[in-house]
Amino acid sequence: MVEIEVPITCASNVLETNTITGGMCKEIPGIGMLRLYPMPHEERRGDLAYDSMPFLTIAVSLGESVAVSVFSSWLYDKLKDSHVRHIRINRRTVEVTPDGILKSVKESVEIEEH
Repeated sequence: MVEIEVPITCASNVLETNTITGGMCKEIPGIGMLRLYPMPHEERRGDLAYDSMPFLTIAVSLGESVAVSVFSSWLYDKLKDSHVRHIRINRRTVEVTPDGILKSVKESVEIEEH
């Protein structure tokens, strides 16, 4: 399983719905399953700079190893127009580029397999 953290501002793009609730699941045909972790109840005030922007954590269960590159491309497509420059994958900050996402997801899956 890979955990991705995306700013709350682009969660509806990633989950492909305008109705978002903690614990919801979304199947991505040919890739796997997304599950939104329970949403935090904390409030944050002030500037929405990158470090203070609320993030939602989504667990991704990938199918076959082929799904890694397909998932990475799918995720990039969901984020590329959102003006988000970074997300977190398994608690590591990752640049929102095709190569940045692919490299991080591959590393996360390799670590999990060992």
